[in-house]
Amino acid sequence: MNGITARTVSRHDGAIQILRVGSRVVAYVGAQLGGRLIEGGDETAALALRFAQIGAVALSEADSRALIEKTMRTYISDQVA
Repeated sequence: MNGITARTVSRHDGAIQILRVGSRVVAYVGAQLGGRLIEGGDETAALALRFAQIGAVALSEADSRALIEKTMRTYISDQVA
């Protein structure tokens, strides 16, 4: 599940995906000029921890959706005015 986090609550450098492939854990870290696939080791463990920490402070899926919809309504209202 993905949720929205406030910039004041969490800072991270980009997209992180943690995947289980069979018995292996791999991480994909997105970047502006290309991503990086990391297989196993301390770096994957650190990224999995970071992902969990971000998820712990993220809004729920329903609250994220509500915030996005509210922001969209505000943006549309500003465009009409």
